[in-house]
Amino acid sequence: MQPYGQEFRSVFAKSDLPVFQKLAHLMDFVPSMYEGQRQAISRKQAHLENRRSQQHSIAEWFTLPDGNELLYVGKEDIVPGGSGWPLPHDAPYRDAIDRHLMGVIEAGLYEKWAADLLFNVQVESRKKKQDQRQANVVKVSSGPQGLSMCHLQGAFIVLLLGFALSCLTFAVEILNISAYLYSINYLKFRKL
Repeated sequence: MQPYGQEFRSVFAKSDLPVFQKLAHLMDFVPSMYEGQRQAISRKQAHLENRRSQQHSIAEWFTLPDGNELLYVGKEDIVPGGSGWPLPHDAPYRDAIDRHLMGVIEAGLYEKWAADLLFNVQVESRKKKQDQRQANVVKVSSGPQGLSMCHLQGAFIVLLLGFALSCLTFAVEILNISAYLYSINYLKFRKL
């Protein structure tokens, strides 16, 4: 967890539930979300962070070119809760903001926006990694190349044509010899 998670550790440590107390004892802090997620892969640890931030970071940094993700975000939250807008106490626009926010949430626009944002990040990340992979392939293949089947097709066709021509020549020679021998034998029998 990042350093601002000190509050979570203190809340979990003061909890009556042994699970939360154990979680507080096991928490380590990392300098960034990226580092925490990298350690989650290399050290087989969990990284505690905001769900949307985790999903965004995984889509950007820990998604393979084929779309598979190296990390999984759990289905449920450890600390459920949303976010809110702080407004002045007696603001005349409070009811209007509440009504509009409720409309956005009930219509599913926030979830749709979050899903679209995550999808766009995944597509961009996948495209960037595929471009990097293709750039690496181009760099590797820019050196001397071995001959492939495409390069050898012409030589192979010439070889087959030569083989066919030699078989035809051999057959003609055999026919000539047998015709010659036949004519010699025919003349011998005629003289007798």
